[in-house]
Amino acid sequence: QFLYFIGRRLTHVNMIGVLVIAALVVGDLRAAFILSGPLDDYGWTYNHNLGRIEAVEAVQQAVGNTTRIQTEVVESVKAGKCKDTIADLVKRGFQLIFATSFTFHDQTFEAASEYPEVDFVHMTGYYSGKPNFATASGKLYQARYLSGVVSAGQSTSGRIGYVASVPIPEVYRNINAYYLGAQKGNASTEVVVLWIGTFMDAVKEGYATEVLAKLGCDVIAYHTDTKASPVTAKAQGKLSTGSNGDQRLSIGESVLTSANFNWGPIYTEYMLRTLSDTFKGHPNRSIWYGYDKGVSRNYPLSFLVSRQDEDVYQAEKTKLEAGTFDPFCSPVVHNGVLQNPSGCLDEFHLQVKMKYIIDGVVDIGFLPSHGGCQAGTSSREVFVHSPPSFDIVCEPCDSGWYAEASESVVEPRICLQCLPGTFSGQKGSANCTPCGEGTYSTGLGSAGCTPCGSGTTNYGEGNTECVSTGQDLTTYYIIAGVLGTVMMTVIVGVVLKLTQSRKTLNLMHTDKMVAIKCAESIANMNLEAVSYIREIENPNEIQLSFIKIIDNLTEFRRYLPQSLVDNKSSQEQSLVSPLLNINPPGKTGTAAILFTDVQHSTMLWELDAEDMCTNLGIHNHVIRGCILRHSGYEVKTIGDSFMVAFEESLAACRCGLDIQEDLYDSDKWTESLGKNSESEYVEGTWKGLRVRIGVNEGEVALDNDTMSGRTDYFGRCVNKAARIEAVCEGGCVAVSAEVFGKVAGSDLGLPLTHVMGEVELRGVSGKHVITLLLPRRFPERLRCIRTVLSRSLSSAGSRRSSVAISGRLHFKQINSATIAALWMGSKSLFAPDPVETLGSFVTHLERTTGSVVSVFNRLVVVSWNTGILCPAHFQNAVRWATLCHESMRMTALPVAVHIGIGTGQCSSGFVGTHRQRFASVIGETVDIAHKLSYKAQDLGMGVVFCVLSGDIQHRASLADSYSTRPILHVNLNKTVAEAVVAYQLTDNIVENEKNLNTTWSPEFEDAFHNYEFKRCEKMAELEEDTVIMAAIAEMRKHLEFIRSDASQSGVLC
Repeated sequence: QFLYFIGRRLTHVNMIGVLVIAALVVGDLRAAFILSGPLDDYGWTYNHNLGRIEAVEAVQQAVGNTTRIQTEVVESVKAGKCKDTIADLVKRGFQLIFATSFTFHDQTFEAASEYPEVDFVHMTGYYSGKPNFATASGKLYQARYLSGVVSAGQSTSGRIGYVASVPIPEVYRNINAYYLGAQKGNASTEVVVLWIGTFMDAVKEGYATEVLAKLGCDVIAYHTDTKASPVTAKAQGKLSTGSNGDQRLSIGESVLTSANFNWGPIYTEYMLRTLSDTFKGHPNRSIWYGYDKGVSRNYPLSFLVSRQDEDVYQAEKTKLEAGTFDPFCSPVVHNGVLQNPSGCLDEFHLQVKMKYIIDGVVDIGFLPSHGGCQAGTSSREVFVHSPPSFDIVCEPCDSGWYAEASESVVEPRICLQCLPGTFSGQKGSANCTPCGEGTYSTGLGSAGCTPCGSGTTNYGEGNTECVSTGQDLTTYYIIAGVLGTVMMTVIVGVVLKLTQSRKTLNLMHTDKMVAIKCAESIANMNLEAVSYIREIENPNEIQLSFIKIIDNLTEFRRYLPQSLVDNKSSQEQSLVSPLLNINPPGKTGTAAILFTDVQHSTMLWELDAEDMCTNLGIHNHVIRGCILRHSGYEVKTIGDSFMVAFEESLAACRCGLDIQEDLYDSDKWTESLGKNSESEYVEGTWKGLRVRIGVNEGEVALDNDTMSGRTDYFGRCVNKAARIEAVCEGGCVAVSAEVFGKVAGSDLGLPLTHVMGEVELRGVSGKHVITLLLPRRFPERLRCIRTVLSRSLSSAGSRRSSVAISGRLHFKQINSATIAALWMGSKSLFAPDPVETLGSFVTHLERTTGSVVSVFNRLVVVSWNTGILCPAHFQNAVRWATLCHESMRMTALPVAVHIGIGTGQCSSGFVGTHRQRFASVIGETVDIAHKLSYKAQDLGMGVVFCVLSGDIQHRASLADSYSTRPILHVNLNKTVAEAVVAYQLTDNIVENEKNLNTTWSPEFEDAFHNYEFKRCEKMAELEEDTVIMAAIAEMRKHLEFIRSDASQSGVLC
């Protein structure tokens, strides 16, 4: 302990302490990590797990293989269950326990007293006083300060929103530092804070983001655990700054930067302390490291950040890394009083005493809830922009209206009109009362019921009209009742016989009221529901009798009075046709509209009309079942397309996702359907008809269709929904930004998503962000759809010439493009099928707006096209290459990724007919990318790229922001490029720096070809292919020619 203490004090470098501890270690270590969320949340919990992995590697390297390091994670632990989890871990022999949520604070502190032999570390807390208990955190506020610097420069409104969790010192620190950073970026910037009262509630986080956006905030920051805020901000067309990981990778460039903890160094130090038995007596038991120790950090900036703002950011970052600056060395004023008159605020003040927001920050309080309004009232949002404020006002419903109780925080409560047959006689009613016997109400929103007139009456409750009490009709009812009673007796007898029941039923009633009720029952029988019995082959005697009874009842219904058939209560009417009983939504002026369409239905009808007729019936049955389940209103059908209206986007999206699942789960599709390429059966991916679904929400106009008797919908919202469906791919649900913003973070679940980006919709002005949703059970389907969407090559830019050859080849020359060629080499002789690795490459490509040009076995060509030489496209290419390589490093697949990237002129176009076209690019730039991918393989590098024109140094500096690994400069053949910048992204780091400046010579080409020949020979021997071996021998004869002519370098036969 003394040596460790002296080493730390003399050098201020952790490594001295680590080396001393390594010499003192005795025995093994078992460490446990209690996590508040799931490991795959890509947020707070995911980040802690990365720190655990880093710490295990560092500790194992420090102590050697003689000491065994064992760790265990317990994920998704609720706050009240932390102590029980600790008890179980202690019982199983864990010596060191990390509690990673602030909500675990009290229970961990108590457990430290109960288990003095165990070391406890609580992350982000501030308790102390026990020898086996420590708190640890990083100065994340320093990274938040830098986020504030960046966001202020990108805000055009001058107002930034901040979604805050709970009012504790940690959160106050981050808000205040963010504001100080924003002031550094732009002194006129305003920061508006809205509290949600919890660290993890995606619904509240998304709603708070919407509120701040409506208050004029065009950049959103957040201190919560999920990604709901940046996702919602993007859907609202706003920028954001992230946390808990590089959120830009999954959300896009709208995330300007992300502040993040690097827990690895902290976990490493505590694990070494426990191993060396120095934990309990350590003079600095609690740790609070900052930017200078690498514990707090920012991920790379978005392309959207301007060069000027980036320069300010880099200058502030350099000071933090050097440890010469802290945000709270700036003047900190609260309620007009300077809090740091002596200079910088000390750690105790920051960790314990800072329970306030500094002057200049606008705190609008906690997020109000729509569920706070009582039953019988509606809720209305009230926004005030100057000074910013937000509230929810509760207003009682008028007579004839009602509102049920609701606990929803985000869903506005609205008053609904009482249905016909019911009434509400006073304000603030929670429900409507059915009209009593002898009274009725006909319209919506009745404040009272009307008594039946002279000579008329009705029976039961909830009536909408009265009927005549004349002698003729009464006699008729009795006759009808008697006949109905006889027939119902026969039906009951059949049912009892089928079920072998011994029950008896006494229907010996003759009075007038029972006769009328019996007639009503017959009138309301859903005879269509039992029509399946007609399809039975060779029915037996009982089934034949049942069919005859159905025929008789169907005929008998023709003679009932129309008033009796029409006068049905809502419950009885739902038996006839549930869909017809759903009230049309949109009476408030807005509705969610859903369109469906069968992909390639025309072709399917041509192939087999009879089977298609059968399959369409299955399709209609599935869709109508989902519509009914989610209370949708079927507006109309046109051919195989449905138009459906919903009250809200959430119900529409749930319905769309259920349709996709139920279509797959149906086992009634015809056999021929699975043999067609547009509906082929693939286990876990495709089955049945492929249906496109589009959803949009907005203002609608309603009108009654006199022909169908249904309510129809019109307006821009409807047109946009139809166009969204048209750009969708079969098998998924496409939604507009308006819809995605409402359902993101809601209880929709966690569907798979793919952002198509900005799309032009035919006949609808502007560009629209469209997002695809799929049920989570179909990841392979999403990969297929992504591949289809990436077929079209972006060809925006200047088109200086155009050539058409035989109507099948059409190319247009563009000024500049960035082309990447990815070669999948092998880490072993038995490489897997390339299809296993293509999915992840396409996924990363979508994040960088690139397009797949071609795939030829292990070679993938990708393009980023533009009209001018654009750094952003080159930067995207480097980022894609980095993501591809890193994803392969994290998998067990024996695949090595080698990528060549070229930037320069080329031609792009399509090969094929109008029915089937394939995107392609040609030109020197493509050739360069191919060659460089092979050279990358020979060098053992992940990426090699060159720029044929432009500022290479500027390009290199941009690319450097995507990797912490060194950039290698390699001189290339003069005839190829000005310079090449190579990423050393593999584990084989080149130790001798002199090798980095090797000139590309004929001798190098010779070695390259020899490597290729040897590789081919080995494969040929494995396959016993004498033809290939003979061809390679012939090729060796030409090697001298290749050596002698430098212009032929790179040629492969």
